[in-house]
Amino acid sequence: MDLDEGLWKRVGIRAIELGTQKRELVERALKEFLGEQGQREVKSMTIRDLQELTGRESGVVVYRNEGILCNWTGISGLPRMFATGLVGAGEDIPDVPGEHVDDLAPYLEGVEIAVAVSNYSEDDHPLTSGTVYDLGDDVLAIAPDGWI
Repeated sequence: MDLDEGLWKRVGIRAIELGTQKRELVERALKEFLGEQGQREVKSMTIRDLQELTGRESGVVVYRNEGILCNWTGISGLPRMFATGLVGAGEDIPDVPGEHVDDLAPYLEGVEIAVAVSNYSEDDHPLTSGTVYDLGDDVLAIAPDGWI
């Protein structure tokens, strides 16, 4: 097993502080990580759709400087605009934690947003605060507060 030298040194220091051996400390940490009996089901690192990730049916997906304001219910993978409407490519989505922010403006600055829902009103559904999920490769999923 090849571990980062600095990390392994910190483990040694912590083991001394706790009056235990490195091996025991690592075993305890692994058992805690995996669950008390080591039997806890490990959560998948990817999911099927944005509704599963966000717990919401709609929001904004930002691809670098282009965005789609949409209802992503039933779309497998990341939603994309197509001539016939929204489609999903069915790719896996990383199961990442969201970060709640009080101001979405920095995440939407310079982003051209296509609205793919009917009857959208910014007055009724403002893009002010919400939860931002960084999916990597300059892709963000944003679940604004107050949206379904």
